[in-house]
Amino acid sequence: AADDLAEADRYGSIMGEKALKILQTGFSSAGPVDISSLTRVAKSDFGLYPQPGKPLFKGALAQIYVRSQPYGGSDKSSNGHRY
Repeated sequence: AADDLAEADRYGSIMGEKALKILQTGFSSAGPVDISSLTRVAKSDFGLYPQPGKPLFKGALAQIYVRSQPYGGSDKSSNGHRY
């Protein structure tokens, strides 16, 4: 039982560190391309990959957010991104 408790505590610490990193990092989409002039509706970039350090192409992720619907519509997760 003591070994199980120690293992559960270790996993809890790992999950806490990962969660804290996600919360402290902010938006992964913030660079190297300047997006400061865009209106952000999503609450986070959780589930998105960060921008590449040396992008080969320019692209954009456009999203629709229905302000009158919870989370921006029934096809969105709680952060506003589409499934």
